Amino acid sequence: MRTLAALFVLVGALAAQPVVEKAVPFDSSGHVYSIDRQLRSRLGLFPDAGDIVLARMWLSPAGHVLEFTRPDSSRERIVLTDAEFGQLLSDVREKLPTEFGLDQSGRGLFLLSQIPLAGAWYTVATVYLLNLQDGRAIGTVATLTAATAYFLPMIITSHTSVTQAQAAMSIDYGYYGVFNGYALASLLGLRNLFESSAYADQRTMQAASGLMLVTSIGGQILGSHLGQRLELGQERFASVMTDCGLLDGLDLGICVQSISDNSAEGGHLLNSALTIAGTVGGAYLGHTWGRQQHWTEGQATCFGTAGIFGPAVLNGAFWTVAPSSWGEQHVLPLLTGLALAGNVGGIYLADRLVGETPITNSAGLMALGTTIGGGLLGAGLGWAIWGNLSHEQDFRGLLGLTTVGFGAGYWYGIKFAKQMSSNESSHADNRLKIDFGQALCGALSYGSNRTFAAPRLVSVAF
Repeated sequence: MRTLAALFVLVGALAAQPVVEKAVPFDSSGHVYSIDRQLRSRLGLFPDAGDIVLARMWLSPAGHVLEFTRPDSSRERIVLTDAEFGQLLSDVREKLPTEFGLDQSGRGLFLLSQIPLAGAWYTVATVYLLNLQDGRAIGTVATLTAATAYFLPMIITSHTSVTQAQAAMSIDYGYYGVFNGYALASLLGLRNLFESSAYADQRTMQAASGLMLVTSIGGQILGSHLGQRLELGQERFASVMTDCGLLDGLDLGICVQSISDNSAEGGHLLNSALTIAGTVGGAYLGHTWGRQQHWTEGQATCFGTAGIFGPAVLNGAFWTVAPSSWGEQHVLPLLTGLALAGNVGGIYLADRLVGETPITNSAGLMALGTTIGGGLLGAGLGWAIWGNLSHEQDFRGLLGLTTVGFGAGYWYGIKFAKQMSSNESSHADNRLKIDFGQALCGALSYGSNRTFAAPRLVSVAF
């Protein structure tokens, strides 16, 4: 309880920080919030600004600020007087033709990402909702649903702005909607979705499918709205915080459910409520904190790496030194507390190590890779020393070296990323995106009816 209380205090303190700046559009219709190299060159804007990759405007307590992002990710900020601001808008809008009134830089990504989202969920939900049994009908509806999930948004977005941040956040929130729709279905007594007919009737499955379909589509609409005025780095940071909140809520819910009674209805309801609360809390914190700073994608990747591997490091350290006599009733709450502490501590460590350093996307991916590589290196050395794992101490030694490898890999990865960012051009087209939280949620869902065991330490059935 003390760990949980500390978590809430820290989250509350972070969320209480005020939003100090607001993005200002360049055009009168409120669609163009940034000007990249191509648009600048075509319209002949900012002739005396030198080499810039992006221009944005902000409204801050000091007044209107014109911000230029340089190729090395550094930023030059110019505070404008009211007269200068008005003249700048007049000059830009005079040169900005109607065809540039919409920023659709993320439209292609958004539409393409609809296909895996449709394949992973929309087609399945539609088949269950319509209670289809015939193979031909299932195949027809599934493929037509997937096609509709692409072409309908293509028509809807033909005359609307779709920035890269909007596209990414809409897709992310679509997946969040699936997970939280399942949790909401549990709260409403529909938790037996996809179980055998002995536990769930057809109407229950149809109702749960419809509910999850609504929450997923609603999540996409909400994500598009929230991402409208965010930079891509701010969107990635907000999604990282949402991932962490979802995982913390799910982790805490599984612990409470397992301690109370796996079969108790109250445990399932509390698990679902904590999952939803964690997601909402993480989304609020991420969106609030994300708008306070001009995050880069690389910074978001560094924070996400720390938030995910932090729990792994603390739990790995525990398994390395845990007394063999400890029973499940002592271990599971401690593991949950360590996971929450690792998540919050990892985010805090990333904030201390990275801070406001503009980490490029490529450098952030390097930090992630060095973290994983460090863990693999530690595991490799562990296997070389204790390869047979015939004794409990062999297992502890292997796990200990792997844990040290992850921690050391992250620390060195951040050092390399900061050094690399100082020499790397930020305009490189490197857009690999890894959704750690969604991948781990899928793994947890798959393992929800499995039994995990460590040698003579504990066996926990979810």
